[in-house]
Amino acid sequence: MSNSVETQIKEHIASFVRELDVLVRRNTLETLRSVLDSTGAPARRTAGRARGQGGNIAAAIVSHLRENDGQTVSQIAAAVGAAPRVTKRALVQLMASGEISKTGLKRGTHYHAGSRAPAAASVGRARRGKR
Repeated sequence: MSNSVETQIKEHIASFVRELDVLVRRNTLETLRSVLDSTGAPARRTAGRARGQGGNIAAAIVSHLRENDGQTVSQIAAAVGAAPRVTKRALVQLMASGEISKTGLKRGTHYHAGSRAPAAASVGRARRGKR
């Protein structure tokens, strides 16, 4: 008796798996048809924030530097709401066009509005060690 019950259970499970397989395949085909019918081609990624707002970021950077002279990349990025990598790319382009300038090297780099460096009084001297 247990053999017949086990056999029936296995048959029901196999039947369920076949029905499920048919439904999954049908759903997959319907999804593919709807995608291909609506666009004619696979969906393409849209432009990211860096490409879509390049001009706006540059204008925001110049505006921010006019009000807050001597900022670093991370400070500028936080202020304009852009990623540091995007901000750095925009800063390089702005320096090439002469809209901003920079002072310092590596982590000590500060950016300034305009094509010339700030006055000597606003740039601090490096501290010397004890003599």
